[in-house]
Amino acid sequence: MIAAQRMRRRMLRADNDMCEKYLASAPVTKLHVGGGPRCLAGWLNTDIALFPGVMQMDAGQPFPFSDAVFDYVFTEHMIEHVSVESAMLMLRECYRVLKNGGVIRVTTPNLAAILGLYDKNLSELQQNYLNWFCKTFLPPDRASTPAHAVNAMFRMWGHQHIYDEETLTDALLKTGFGEVRRQSLMQSECPELRNLENVARYPESLLEFESIALEARK
Repeated sequence: MIAAQRMRRRMLRADNDMCEKYLASAPVTKLHVGGGPRCLAGWLNTDIALFPGVMQMDAGQPFPFSDAVFDYVFTEHMIEHVSVESAMLMLRECYRVLKNGGVIRVTTPNLAAILGLYDKNLSELQQNYLNWFCKTFLPPDRASTPAHAVNAMFRMWGHQHIYDEETLTDALLKTGFGEVRRQSLMQSECPELRNLENVARYPESLLEFESIALEARK
């Protein structure tokens, strides 16, 4: 028990040092929330799990930062992993730690795209996504059907809530943000928010099909 407590204290000191050094040296302060082991250059990368070079932070709890210290916040395919209540707390904390005029970018699976797989006449892109998704993530005895894809999206990877544009926009507005705008993946009016999504993990164009990216300003 004592050894575990000492290790925890060392980890906290290391996280505090990482945060202080970053905020003291970064010309533009950028917070990456829930990025796992994927570190973005020039960002303070955080995650609930322990990874090298990543500050440990539970995004479902109050953030360990002062008010108005970041210019940008980015979170990709993370908000769907927590409850709606935790997501709202997270967005309120993102709003709090952003400077006035700061921008948040939230990328997450798009419920409208997933439910669109039930269309009787699927486009080539929709059919490609459905086939790839089921082949990649489901057991080989499962047919490539919309029902299997939709259930997987809700039940796999610890997903808690899947958003569409209307619902995510409402969450951002209710936590204080304004000027909510939809963006294409890898694209933004803010140079600092371009080329952030991990599109290489999906075949070309399929992550764009699955996802929605919204930006909002404080």
